[in-house]
Amino acid sequence: MIIKKIPKIIAVLLIITFVLPTVAFAANMEDVSTRDWFYRHVAYGLRFGLIEGVDGGRFEPDRYVTRAEFITMLGRLHEYGNETIGTPGVGAFYTRYLDWAVEMGIIQGNEHGDLMPNAYITREQMAVIVFRYIEVFELWEYFISNFSAIAMPFQDNDISYWASVPIELLRIHILVSGARGHFFRPLDNASRAKALDTLVRICSAIYDRKHPITYLNGQSIEISNLRAMFNLYNNVSGALYRGYMFRLREDAVVSLEGHENIRVIRASVNLFRALTLQEILDFVDPELIVRIERNHIGFIGSPDPVPLDYLMNLNR
Repeated sequence: MIIKKIPKIIAVLLIITFVLPTVAFAANMEDVSTRDWFYRHVAYGLRFGLIEGVDGGRFEPDRYVTRAEFITMLGRLHEYGNETIGTPGVGAFYTRYLDWAVEMGIIQGNEHGDLMPNAYITREQMAVIVFRYIEVFELWEYFISNFSAIAMPFQDNDISYWASVPIELLRIHILVSGARGHFFRPLDNASRAKALDTLVRICSAIYDRKHPITYLNGQSIEISNLRAMFNLYNNVSGALYRGYMFRLREDAVVSLEGHENIRVIRASVNLFRALTLQEILDFVDPELIVRIERNHIGFIGSPDPVPLDYLMNLNR
């Protein structure tokens, strides 16, 4: 691995110098709004040099990505912390990145040796290329976390056999998410927004030392990811719920100041209650969360309160 180690003070200065301008530039793109789920990804993509505006003023989030375009973005990701790949300005915009990817064993051609640079890349092809990049440069250490939960397994039955392991490992490490619920949609073409989503998670982990969970914490849209990680979908028939119970790691240090709706249930085991998942995300880094459950307050037609023993099961 040849990722450069950037001193902390220099990293802070780089963030001050480059992050604010790129966030502003992202907001100035005519098809990017601060309300878009991919807005944060675009800001990071510009900061890390993964993307450039189309015709100087558009991102085109829904446009499909070709294999050449995706390899170019991946190559730029690598260049951010390493030497320049190949010789800029020679051949097509993607030539040097394509040559590099072939040399490193990151991509392969079809049975005829054709790299198909102008073909749209599918979501499973994208996952395999990302997996090979992480393997080749031994980058898995950047995605290890003490976070105890992982996203729910994908339920697709059409994932190609050669892509199943890469997709599963990327899912476990929160580097990919489902296209619709628990479905990965492996044969769908990858859009610019979805491709950038995965690549900026990698950039943030490697260069900012932020696990993908921590990076995603900056987006309220990622409440869906929190639901998936803690399996908060299934309710008991006839049960009544109000808010959420959650327990933090023993070493977690938090402050209730400014979080009026967060209640301490049992301080000795870091057990809390919140009305919404957004309140939990605003209150604490997800990496410090051990467990989340719906706050069960009883059953329809039953006057009996929920015993404290039920709540303390969160301590197991």
